[in-house]
Amino acid sequence: MGLRVRRPSRWILLLLLVALGGVSIWWLGHVPYDPLAIYRPIPSSAMVVGRHLSLPERWEEVVANPLVRAALRTGGAEPEDAAALATDEESLAWFRKLAGREAVLAILPGRFSGAQTLMAVSWLGTEARKLRWQLSLFRLPGFERLASRFPGHSVWRVAAPTVPPGQQLVVAFGNGLLMACLSPSSLAIAEVLGTYDGNVVSLLEEEDEFARFVAEDDRTMPDRIWLRGETPWNPASSSSWTVDVSSFGGEAMGLRARTKGLAWMPEARPPAVALANLSALLTQEPNLAVTFRLDGLRQLLGQPWLRGNFRHAVRMFTEVAEERIVAFVLDGAYAGRLSLGMMNTLGLSGLRVPTLLLATPSADALTTAAALGRVLDSSNARYRGAFVLRPVSTPSGVVLYALESAGGDEWVDLLAPADRPAYVVVDGWLLASSNLRVLEKIIEARSSGVAPPSMPPAWAQVLDGEGAGMLWLDIDRAGKTAKDVMATWSMAQLFLHGSQSQEARAQWNDLKAWIDSFLPFGVGRMEWARRDGETTLRLDLGLSASSALE
Repeated sequence: MGLRVRRPSRWILLLLLVALGGVSIWWLGHVPYDPLAIYRPIPSSAMVVGRHLSLPERWEEVVANPLVRAALRTGGAEPEDAAALATDEESLAWFRKLAGREAVLAILPGRFSGAQTLMAVSWLGTEARKLRWQLSLFRLPGFERLASRFPGHSVWRVAAPTVPPGQQLVVAFGNGLLMACLSPSSLAIAEVLGTYDGNVVSLLEEEDEFARFVAEDDRTMPDRIWLRGETPWNPASSSSWTVDVSSFGGEAMGLRARTKGLAWMPEARPPAVALANLSALLTQEPNLAVTFRLDGLRQLLGQPWLRGNFRHAVRMFTEVAEERIVAFVLDGAYAGRLSLGMMNTLGLSGLRVPTLLLATPSADALTTAAALGRVLDSSNARYRGAFVLRPVSTPSGVVLYALESAGGDEWVDLLAPADRPAYVVVDGWLLASSNLRVLEKIIEARSSGVAPPSMPPAWAQVLDGEGAGMLWLDIDRAGKTAKDVMATWSMAQLFLHGSQSQEARAQWNDLKAWIDSFLPFGVGRMEWARRDGETTLRLDLGLSASSALE
């Protein structure tokens, strides 16, 4: 009797077929996450690439950033229209559908002197296939399918009120990806699709530093930016910049930029000369304070792009400076006056202007005086001047030295005596001011016997950092000072030319808008230095002192 094999039940077969069909449908729709996918379609010509996470969820915070609002206004757009993406339910739904969990934006150079192209790639995963099927099967409002000019790809033109006049927004799909281009021509997306297909060299393949940027991207930073290293002042540079944006809100912003280039930048180290004595001399906080290390200035002189008057100025600084140079912009009680020609004749006090104060350590007053004499002689020979230094006594016995000319026919002779540049060596520091009056006030306050504060001021704490250069900025006061300078300049132009062109007024208004955009941050801090084989620049706006420059 033979072995009898039982046939499977028809229900078991049906279940297997259903399971197989379900798996097949799932496999057709499922797209596994690929962290490199958003980078692959970027052509090698890209100049700037930005990677951004969860833009729809963060959009309200991004648009609240004053710098973004200023950029939108300068570009002719209204911030309120951009903010509507986060408040209008239908717009937000489309924004989430198209932006996905992560996206990259890149700027491509124009071809044949044409306009630049803004491209975007976002990771949609399974939603990319769903949206492509929807557009292929149905006519959705605002989407127009273009003629077959892109082999292997379907491309749609998007009609939206936010698309600028003269620009076309076109989109296409890849495996889990949405690719888009904003350009005057719909053909601009051909380069992106060619890169996706492997027919055009990608940035990821060609640029090792961009490949490193991608490999380092662990998605802990919400925003990262990659920039090519070529700059107007260093076109031969082959090192790119990586910018990590740690905070980007309406009241605080922090970023860290780094590059393998700029190897001449000195390594970070604690300062050899602290600012305790200098901060005791300044009884008023400055609008701006910035310091440069002397070794950095000497390295700067070796750069071929530093030429002309700028090179001469840096060389003169290195002749006089010891260890570091500190520069201040002062206003209020330490502001200067600008009175020229008829103003002096009529006895007018002149226009109020900020004071520029330079300081450097001075171990010996005689050595400093000799160095200043060499600088004055060199500058007189270069510019055919006849400038001399005149001693000015003070009640405390400290001697100041004011700039004037031997023949009485230089620009400095048009200024009132108290408004002329001057210098003094006191308490181990050389102070050079854009006007004599401020130095007289500093020496008077020093002689009054008022004890300095027990804690160093905020600007001194920042400038005593380890960087080759450090900057501290009181944004509110500096903004007001900048507007005062602009008003003074406008008055001078009105006096000299009688009127101001409409284009000039528009440029002034744009500049005022940018100044206003910085005011909400309150305080700014910056540091640049060389660390671990990389040149770094750190910028913090509005962050507390404890979190800044960490």
